[in-house]
Formats: sequence, structure tokens, C-alpha cells
Amino acid sequence: TSQRQTYIVKTTYDWTFLEDHTLNFMLGFQAVDYQNEGSWSRKYNLIDITNPQFDLAVGEQFAGGGFTWESQAGFFGRINYNYKNKYLAEANLRYDGTSKFPTDLQWRWFPSFSAGWVVSEELWMKGIADVLSFLKVRASWGTIGDQTVSNSLYIPTMSFGTTSWLEDGSKLYYYSTPAAVASDITWQDITTLDIGLDARLFRDLGVTFDWFKRTTDNMIVPAEGIGYGFGASAPRGNFGKLSTKGWELTFDYGHMFKNGFSLSVTASISDAKTTIDQYGTGTIIDNWYNGKTYGEIWGYRVDRLFQKEDFAYDNNGNLI
Repeated sequence: TSQRQTYIVKTTYDWTFLEDHTLNFMLGFQAVDYQNEGSWSRKYNLIDITNPQFDLAVGEQFAGGGFTWESQAGFFGRINYNYKNKYLAEANLRYDGTSKFPTDLQWRWFPSFSAGWVVSEELWMKGIADVLSFLKVRASWGTIGDQTVSNSLYIPTMSFGTTSWLEDGSKLYYYSTPAAVASDITWQDITTLDIGLDARLFRDLGVTFDWFKRTTDNMIVPAEGIGYGFGASAPRGNFGKLSTKGWELTFDYGHMFKNGFSLSVTASISDAKTTIDQYGTGTIIDNWYNGKTYGEIWGYRVDRLFQKEDFAYDNNGNLI
């Protein structure tokens, strides 16, 4: 049984002043809680395979189950500014909390900003409106928090199970050593810088271009410097950093003919590269290291393939 409940409360207010200036305000609150509860049972040696019931099985029986939960909450606000649909600006601020981190590290502030200039609204652009009907340049910067980790990542839990050894006809239970953890785990910070433009040519052809850089700070990775004699896996914490740089170019064409037939085509091309900026101080941990390119492939460099003349043969032509 899984249950997810989401609560959202928000309010907006629009204010126009000095005729051409417009401000839009938004305040809100959001909360999400999730619970999952499950159970299972199994019994062997079914007497009648056409009638699968627990009472018609005579072998060993097993049962198990579990319960997990998590919750998040956040307060958010936004201010939009618009002047004659020409100059645009926006500021956002979030204050988010999650149950997945220690009490004193659950809440963080996350700001973001953006601005745009609709160049085609300028008077000196009207002369080429038939060729360039729309042109907008924009830029944005913002930080969001990532909490997609295990609920118990910072809690030293013990797992248990049964061994293959028998004592008095029963299997023995065992408990594992508690995992080594970092007690100060908190949000991973994802910061994105984007610069782009939107244009429409001859009213039918649209062009969108974006250049972006996305950085993940406080990335949760294994701690470095843990010796082989430590006796457990390295604890995970906010020790890493990675960055992605890339661009994307999109073309779209849409036209409505006089007979009512419409045609639309979209094509895009993009390229991005992700690099590990911080994963220890030069050591290799779980095949990760500083400067590694995500998705890179390692292999041997070879001269050529062996040919028949590279081998020795006897007088009868048999391979020696």
C-alpha cells in the first residue's frame, strides 16, 4: 500500500502602476508526505497446483514486510516585472525542508533570477518585422536542492538475516555491523546558468538557442582516505562536485495553408559534457576521480590486426 499526499496553498497579486509597469507577486506553501507499507508471505509444497491456497501447501512458510516514509515541505515566493512586454525580470526564493537529513540540516534557501529583453518590441526593429517578427534574448541563474537519497543515509543501521548453519534444527540469525555514515549530510546544490535567445523569421520559422552550465555542489560521494583496514565501506557525504557545459539549438517550422492544411516540423541538435570537478584529492574512488568525463570509454591503442603473413608455416603450409 502506497500513499502520497500533496498540499499546495498559494496566492497571487497583480499590480500595474504608471500605466506600463506591471508587477506580479506570488507566495505559496507546498508539503508532500509519502508512506509505503507492504507484506508478503510464501509457502512451499503445494498439494494441488490447480488450486493455489496457503491451506493446501504443507512445506515451509515464510513472511516479511516493511514500512517506509518521507516528507518534504517548502515555502516559495516569486516577483515578476514587465515593462511594455519589452523588459522582463523575475526573482524566486524557496525555503525547502526534507525529512531525509538531520534536524539541523533539513532546511535550505534556494534563490533564482532571470531577465529578458524582447528586442523586436523596440521601435527601431519595426522596419524588419516582416523578416524578423520576434527576437528575445534572455539569461537566468538559479539554485535548487536535490534530496533524492536514501532516508537513512546518515543513520548507522544494522541489517539482519539467517545463516545456512543449523542449531537444533533451525537456522541461526545474524546482525551485520552498523554501516559507517557521515552524520552531517545535507542538500546537494544544483546551480544552473543559462543564456539564450528566441527568434522567429518570416513568421513561420522559429529558432531557439541555449548555452548552459550546470554545477552540482555538495554532491554526495564516498569519503576519501579510508584505508582497507577500516573494515567497512567509506561513509558517503557532501564531498563531491561536478559540472556540465552544453548547448542546444532548435528549429521549428509551422505554416497554415489557405485550404486549411497545416504543416509543422521540429529539429534540434545539442551537445553537453559532464566533468567530475571534485572527487577526493586525486585518488580513484569507485572508478571515479578528479577530471573524469562522464561516460568516457577506456581501451587499448593498437597498431593493426594480425595478418596471415605475420605467422610462420612449415613446408606443407601448416601453421607452426
